[in-house]
Amino acid sequence: MIEVRVLRGLAAITAALAGAPEAWAQQQIASVQRIEPQGTRQQLPGGPEALKLGSGLFNNDVIETSPRGRVDVAFADGTRLGVGPSSQVTLDSYVYRPGGGGASAALGMAKGAMRFISGNVQRDGMRITTPTATIGIRGTDFVVTVTPAGATRVRVDQGAVVL
Repeated sequence: MIEVRVLRGLAAITAALAGAPEAWAQQQIASVQRIEPQGTRQQLPGGPEALKLGSGLFNNDVIETSPRGRVDVAFADGTRLGVGPSSQVTLDSYVYRPGGGGASAALGMAKGAMRFISGNVQRDGMRITTPTATIGIRGTDFVVTVTPAGATRVRVDQGAVVL
């Protein structure tokens, strides 16, 4: 008798969650502010989908741009990311706590170029990993380039980075 009640309870919970897919949905972490002429996002293991102005971005999204493409992304804490032509950037993780600990994020960059302008990130809360370097951010504006050979170059316009 108890087993039947437990099974009925589990069935009711399963039905409720199945009827509310938003309970399983990821939280949007950023949005596309500009796109020229094209770029994609991919949530592995799925296939790439074309980005549009205002497209939402999520943890673990892989952003790729065409040879002449550019994608500008805005995060909730004011951080801005400009992804240049022929680039691939992964939004590994992003957590924002308004009024609390600011934001923390980890990005991966496989190739291409990107400009990063920090918003309300924690002093040690941001990391960018490339094939040859890990970059820690100290409230700054900088450009990262990963060459076809995999070398990492950083140009700091304002603030400081730790390489």
